[in-house]
Amino acid sequence: MNTYFKSRNVHFKEYDFVVTKVIKTPTGSAIPFNKDIKMDMWQYNFYPEKIINIGDSIHKGAEEKFLYIFRRDKSEKFILGDSIQPTGMYSWKYKS
Repeated sequence: MNTYFKSRNVHFKEYDFVVTKVIKTPTGSAIPFNKDIKMDMWQYNFYPEKIINIGDSIHKGAEEKFLYIFRRDKSEKFILGDSIQPTGMYSWKYKS
């Protein structure tokens, strides 16, 4: 039940933050932090852990399927680095 409710909260929440810290897990994935706040994003796995770095910008709109990772290029502008689909077994309606 916990996983269901946590995943549902992530689905309806909007994320827009810069990664200030990354913790590697024993399974080879990573957990992003914004300042000192752990960003539990239950439906999205950052695996392998090299998918996110300190300084990356993460964005996901409320009820949107994809989570986007932006990285700075040589001119310091953010460019799309990757997009991640939810991995949970639960699905809700997504905005078009």
